[in-house]
Amino acid sequence: MRPDQLLDDPHLKASGGLAPMQMDDGSTGPAVLLPLLMGGRRPGVRGPLPKPGEHTEEVLATLRARTA
Repeated sequence: MRPDQLLDDPHLKASGGLAPMQMDDGSTGPAVLLPLLMGGRRPGVRGPLPKPGEHTEEVLATLRARTA
């Protein structure tokens, strides 16, 4: 299956593998969820996708602390 076919896949739709996700422009689009269960449920969308560089300083600070 190609990535562009995922949103039309009957199994993915029937198994709860798609969830609504808010985009940067405020619109909502489908997100493909992880294909696993935790506690009998699929993990859902936790938040919007990070913007490029949004967490860079936080990650680098953690790495710097580990190497100091």
